[in-house]
Amino acid sequence: MEIFLSLVLPITLLILKFVGQFLLTWWWLIFPFALFGIFRHLWQWWRIDKFLSERRWEVLEIRVPGEVDNPFRRMESVFAGIWQIKIGKNKREKWFEGKIQIGMSCEIASIEGKVHFYVRFEQDDRKLIESSIYAQFPNAEITQVEDYAKLLPADIPNKEWEFWASSYQMPKESAYPIKTYKQFFEEQATTAEDEPIRVDPLGQLLEGMARLGPGEQMWIQIMISPVDYDASHVAEGEAIVAKIVKRPDRKKPKSVVEDMGSVLGTLATGKTTEEVVEKEEILPPEMRITPGERIVVGAIEEKIGKTAFACEIRSAYVAKRDVFFGGMKAIPMSYFNQFSTSNLNGLIVRSSTWTKVRTIFSWYLDERRLYLRKRRHYRYYRWRFGDYFPRSKGSFILNIEELASIFHFPGKLTAPSAALPRVEAKKGEAPPLLPTE
Repeated sequence: MEIFLSLVLPITLLILKFVGQFLLTWWWLIFPFALFGIFRHLWQWWRIDKFLSERRWEVLEIRVPGEVDNPFRRMESVFAGIWQIKIGKNKREKWFEGKIQIGMSCEIASIEGKVHFYVRFEQDDRKLIESSIYAQFPNAEITQVEDYAKLLPADIPNKEWEFWASSYQMPKESAYPIKTYKQFFEEQATTAEDEPIRVDPLGQLLEGMARLGPGEQMWIQIMISPVDYDASHVAEGEAIVAKIVKRPDRKKPKSVVEDMGSVLGTLATGKTTEEVVEKEEILPPEMRITPGERIVVGAIEEKIGKTAFACEIRSAYVAKRDVFFGGMKAIPMSYFNQFSTSNLNGLIVRSSTWTKVRTIFSWYLDERRLYLRKRRHYRYYRWRFGDYFPRSKGSFILNIEELASIFHFPGKLTAPSAALPRVEAKKGEAPPLLPTE
């Protein structure tokens, strides 16, 4: 042992001395590279925050009539129109001006048992958004209101108010679709006298929100931002489909270096490179997939074929401490669970955003960490920031069909909750010959 230490210790000290001398001499060259990632993140945060602070935002409340035909398809058309808010940006605009794709937020809020539908967006997009909604819901009432999330104190949680929140994510890649209204909504009657079979998953959420009492509020926030037609989920979906149907990978042509290597190998050994002859199959790969795989392939191809948005979804429950009930968190969780399937995709709680902290080794900091996490969630909800702002790490892709399944304006037949204000009387213009004096 002494011999080993006598040999290793001097070498170790010599290495440490060399490393220390190197760092003392060249720290000015290494330091910028080591901190470049942190600097870039803070710079981008500052520029984006400045860019967003210069925007003017509006909140509109939408009230729809009691009878709404085909609410899902109508809302799908609304999202297709709203997709036009997409803008382009170059490198200078991104890194120096902080320009980002500005989207909008579709929100459902229960204020002491009264349910409201809101949209929050940049002021310049108001005409496009209003025209898209009126085109599909001509009898809707759209009014500008004050931001409900900013009517409460800014320092929640505090001595009077308690707060709970959670964000949602997809367990699989975005190319896999969630369950949509086509699986919930079927207009197939057995006889001419039968009523259409109508199942609206939103009815469960509205009924749960209607149970809130004085001093309680529940918020659902769906932030959307349009993406290009060639977004990452398209290539991702094509690769998944090719893998399922067992299509062979496209062979890349040999490079010049590989060709020269083959020639030199032939000259050196006198043997030519044998090409692998693939065995021809009688049935094409598409005919060998199972019925379940066929469903998955069809669903993926249908999803990537439609206009899509990058989305972030979160829910929040805020109430006065004397009426706060933790079991209320199950209402939004059970609602989003309806869109999950085992063979495709779904919406589940993102554990890193759960307002619950239970650690083993740093248990003495749990209470403080929980308080800071709640404050951050509450602040980000009011500002409509993503969980990983300014990065888009927490977003996933939903197409217009999936979005319409989650957020739409239901009719009274499928969602009869009395807590949802509706337009009961149809408004029209005055007769042209009506005297005005």
